[in-house]
Amino acid sequence: MKNIEPAIHRQRLVIEARYTQEITREMVKQYLLDLAKELKMTIHPDLPQPLITSATGKSKPIHDGYEGIILWVESGAAIYVWERFHFLTVDIYTCAAFNSKKAIDFTARFFKTSELEYKEV
Repeated sequence: MKNIEPAIHRQRLVIEARYTQEITREMVKQYLLDLAKELKMTIHPDLPQPLITSATGKSKPIHDGYEGIILWVESGAAIYVWERFHFLTVDIYTCAAFNSKKAIDFTARFFKTSELEYKEV
């Protein structure tokens, strides 16, 4: 893809993993807050807390789990958790450089993952 605006740094990391512990709404919130600290991102003052929702009981059971987003001044991150499969996806997109290895290692530790894959876009 052609970089049509080289003046703006853009970095994206997608992490997918299988987790080995029960995940709660509070854990999803804490993960996003701690991820911001880990990557040295500035939580957006207009939305200083992550937004966490749950699809459980609102659609097909395959979608049961949590969704969460956090907005940073430098962009943000989203997480999607499928409880039935003990599976999650994290999507980090920023306009500031960050250490991908830190994000990957932090995610693995936080969720006690048994399997993890990632892709830098």
